[in-house]
Amino acid sequence: VEKVCANFLWSASEKGTRYHWIGWSQLCFPVEEGGVGLRRLSDVYAAFSCKLWWQFRTGASLWASFMRAKYCRELPLCQVELSRHASGTWRRMLNISRQAELSVVWRIQGGSCHFWYDNWLGTSALFLKAMVVPTLSFNDFIENGRWSSNLISRALSPDLFSSVLLHPIPCGAQADEPIWRLTMSGEFSVA
Repeated sequence: VEKVCANFLWSASEKGTRYHWIGWSQLCFPVEEGGVGLRRLSDVYAAFSCKLWWQFRTGASLWASFMRAKYCRELPLCQVELSRHASGTWRRMLNISRQAELSVVWRIQGGSCHFWYDNWLGTSALFLKAMVVPTLSFNDFIENGRWSSNLISRALSPDLFSSVLLHPIPCGAQADEPIWRLTMSGEFSVA
């Protein structure tokens, strides 16, 4: 498709052929960097794939619920594998999921996000740094309204232990809030 766009810009006219003064990839650079500010279609595709993932991850819509029920079946999202019967939309979403998850951090409020598989520390998900104990969740690491230092020290390394203790303790019934780190507002945007 980008070739069609380039041919449109550089194709022949009634006055003769046009010259390729600049490559298509350079046209896609920002104006400040010597380009024209056009977007590469692969970048637009990736941005809208991230948007699908964000809506799936953060949404309570019927579509998001259906996708979770059909493809996740109570598994943490990072453990869901691509099946050969998956839809094109699910394939697209799963292909971008790792990249998108790196841009999401969870603000802990009630402890509804996954202790091991969601990035609530702000550095990365715990499963990437520690051995997962699937039977333990946020509630297990809290004792009398405080972090259970004893259990955390047994489950996590000393540096992770310190990071956890610096975070507020989840309490209340309010759902944890996903934040898109690539925008100032914390909301996802393809702009």
